[in-house]
Amino acid sequence: MTAIAIAMTRSEIIIGADSRVTWPGQKRVETVCKVICVDRTAFLFAGYGGNTNSGLDIRQKGIESITAGGTLAQIADRFSEMIWEPLKNDLADSFIADPIGYEHRFEREPELEVAFAAFEQGSARLVYVDYMLKIEMDYFLETTRREYQPENKAEVVLLGYKAKAMDPSKSNLIDTVERAIELAVDECPLVGRPISILRITKDSSEWIKPGRC
Repeated sequence: MTAIAIAMTRSEIIIGADSRVTWPGQKRVETVCKVICVDRTAFLFAGYGGNTNSGLDIRQKGIESITAGGTLAQIADRFSEMIWEPLKNDLADSFIADPIGYEHRFEREPELEVAFAAFEQGSARLVYVDYMLKIEMDYFLETTRREYQPENKAEVVLLGYKAKAMDPSKSNLIDTVERAIELAVDECPLVGRPISILRITKDSSEWIKPGRC
């Protein structure tokens, strides 16, 4: 389980994430960096991370999509093209092998959520896409896409475990995302510390709290 909070105004993007990784059917727990930043473009994902047997690595595909260049919309399109078929096949195989365990694991939520965030033409921008396997449609992979570009007020976007979002108008953005992740840690035993917090502006990126990053 993953908890990610992104708060944006026109002048800054603040990203917070937990660091706990749990493995289905195993007691093994690890901590990893869940915030990927390449050339001031962030890639974030929650849910299905890949399969070593099939060779699908969601994190690596996100990095490759960014390094190939283009606008955020083009990067998100490229990412979807790269993962579409192997993701559909992986998820269908997992469902066929263990339907009950699959339903318990994803609970009819999107199996994968991703977001790309950066500054374009001087303003903060985020592209969000989720992927959900439709069992009743012969394993069709359905996607939902949203784009965010805050104007007069802050935007808050949550991925993975969604604790109650704080109102960004009542605190600064760093406090907003940190509190959102702290609430997720308190509510969900599969979400855990340390918390990573990254700040991106049009000129720079910096770790406010590196956590495991």
